Amino acid sequence: MLVGGPNFVLPSRVGLFHRENAQLVDKHGYDFAFSYNLDDWIKCEIAAHPAGTRGYGTDLNSELQLQQNAISRANRQVKLISRESTAVTQDDRAIAGLRATYSLHYPMFANPNLDCGLQLCVFRGGSWFVVYRFFYPRSKSSVAGKQIANFIAGWQWRQIPKHIP
Repeated sequence: MLVGGPNFVLPSRVGLFHRENAQLVDKHGYDFAFSYNLDDWIKCEIAAHPAGTRGYGTDLNSELQLQQNAISRANRQVKLISRESTAVTQDDRAIAGLRATYSLHYPMFANPNLDCGLQLCVFRGGSWFVVYRFFYPRSKSSVAGKQIANFIAGWQWRQIPKHIP
């Protein structure tokens, strides 16, 4: 478990995905980054940070826009395919989010310039944002979409301790 803001649960596996690394980005415990991969064909980068601090968004729309700007700066040939509302269930309650899907070329695993799809998902749980970036070969988009949905549904990143009387 990472401590700092929320207690993020980082199991070694979530469905078919396995955890690669976890790091505290900020020495004060405000920024976390970690990744999960599904073999050598889906790469999942996750970041968590408090809302409205040090250049982060204050709501879902502003955070998604900041994330989209970062993607555009990193890859000049990125193309936005869609943007829509989404949700994730955590602790038996729905948490609203936003999802944007892109096409781009990205260095992934052994390929330095793979034709990729990217799903960017932003959720706000309390005062924290959780940001997912899933990269996958566009040739496997439909299968990747199912695996990504399974990962998002399966990873319970927010756990509130249960009191047992």
